[in-house]
Amino acid sequence: MSRWLRLSGVRLIVRPWRSPCISPWRTHARFLSANSSVEYVEVPCGSAGSVLLSLHNISRHSPTTPLVIFIPPFSPIESGYNAPLPRFLDDHPTAVINYRWRPSEPREPDEAQKGLEYHDLHKPPGRHDQGGGHWPEDPLPWPIPLHDVTIGYSWIKNNLGSGTYTPRKPRHAYVYGSYLGASLATGLAFTESHFPHLLQPMTIRGLIAHNGIYNWSMFLPDHPIHEKKRKRRNSPDGLEYEPIEEPGVFTDLKHHMPALFSEPSNLFDPFASACYFFHTANLYVPEDFTTPLSDILASLSPEMNDAIDALASSTSLSAYEGDGYDHDEAEEHIETADELLRKASLFAKKQKAPRKSYFTFPPQNSGVRLPSTLLLHSAPVSHDVDPTTDTNHEPQQQNSPQSTPKKKPPPAKPLKPRPPRNSFTTQALELGGLMMRSMDMYEPIHISGTGFYRSPRPGPPPDWLVNEGDAEHGGLPTPMPWVSTTCSSPNGAGGEQERERLREIERRVQSYEMRPAVGVSLPTLGRMKEGVDGEVGGHESEVDLGLELDEEAEQVVAEWLREKIEEDLRRDGRGRGR
Repeated sequence: MSRWLRLSGVRLIVRPWRSPCISPWRTHARFLSANSSVEYVEVPCGSAGSVLLSLHNISRHSPTTPLVIFIPPFSPIESGYNAPLPRFLDDHPTAVINYRWRPSEPREPDEAQKGLEYHDLHKPPGRHDQGGGHWPEDPLPWPIPLHDVTIGYSWIKNNLGSGTYTPRKPRHAYVYGSYLGASLATGLAFTESHFPHLLQPMTIRGLIAHNGIYNWSMFLPDHPIHEKKRKRRNSPDGLEYEPIEEPGVFTDLKHHMPALFSEPSNLFDPFASACYFFHTANLYVPEDFTTPLSDILASLSPEMNDAIDALASSTSLSAYEGDGYDHDEAEEHIETADELLRKASLFAKKQKAPRKSYFTFPPQNSGVRLPSTLLLHSAPVSHDVDPTTDTNHEPQQQNSPQSTPKKKPPPAKPLKPRPPRNSFTTQALELGGLMMRSMDMYEPIHISGTGFYRSPRPGPPPDWLVNEGDAEHGGLPTPMPWVSTTCSSPNGAGGEQERERLREIERRVQSYEMRPAVGVSLPTLGRMKEGVDGEVGGHESEVDLGLELDEEAEQVVAEWLREKIEEDLRRDGRGRGR
């Protein structure tokens, strides 16, 4: 019970209602909402305001019961609102980190309800600053949401972890996030998944990510994914009409990218693009989000050529001293030189892109192990075939007395639309392939009860990365068997051990493809239902966002989470807390 006392520096949300199951001294530390299973805690984030945590069902479970951390799909529409809890988490103790991620660009008045703002459902009262006014709705681009998630998790770990009960084994936690929350959840899980034997108050044992973006730089025009061109027989120009991005909410995220990140360099942050935990970028950081290098490197104007001649004789202000010295003209030449150097740098970048190099992740001796992961993604929605392509075109034949009629050629088959190159599916498969490669190459392996050992593979690593065939079949790459050189036969003990190791990798990284999200995009969000005297009432939105899991996917997630919790507790040598 003493763990509830460590609340120094935390702003508490007070409700005019008290649960009969909470002791009197505890109600002075934290109060519950009208729903007895929800508590609110406001954690300060230094000079950047505070982040609101929603604690669901915490008091109904033992401190040893595994905890679920939910990171919502989008930022609240207004400070004071927190995201609704998914239905499959109703029976689990859950902590919700209501991070703040508001676009940095101002919106028009008629767009006040549009965009990436996720509103809800329970509003704790009295969220004011020290002066009595409401929290300002200032733009909060990246990295504000990263700081909110990090600070929120630190509070959860220190106050809901295992530091106050015996034995001191880390409390298991499982992270679930979707859309923008999936990107944040992945970075959190990859860096807070410690080995169970380490004396940590909490360790993340599982990750569930739904329709996340794990490589934001794939939206940039200079990414190699935009340079691929495939030939097709029936296409009149010899090139296939193949879309780049998946339509719908995926494209909406691309359009909001400049407002969410404010600078292109933020797209290369591994905590935003989790794929960069495993390899370097294969493109340079651009100057903006939409202009490719080829457009910047236009032909030099005559004025620029004159500047080159002037720079050839002198490039400093001292060269202009003397009769007829014009300070403004000299500064103009210096600025022209800077522009030339900038274009020369861009030209060099265009000539040779950086080469992708792989990292050893997790780092050796870091005590971090990649968590078991379930990647959920909607089936890709294909664009229609290019309407300008005439697939049924038949050449006209001119019948003349001197020519014999030729056999009429069969009509050309219609072009089959192919899935887009960049979609929720390709994002999930790329991340899953990188995780499986890392587990295979660098990670210590846990074999039955003998503990952890390291078994490096000889020679070059297998290609775990997703290729076109994997994306088309909608699955993760299949592990390649490998038998240690110390084993005499693949059928021996070493071969069986290797096969078990590969099966373990497949179990730890799984993907699930849901039905295509047809007609779903970032909608105009409905207003909150209002009760008497204009107060917010009800617990449902008037508009169905259409971005939640469907019933079948919820069953898959609930079953995966239940089995993972039971397996981890069994391996840890303790029963499930109640």
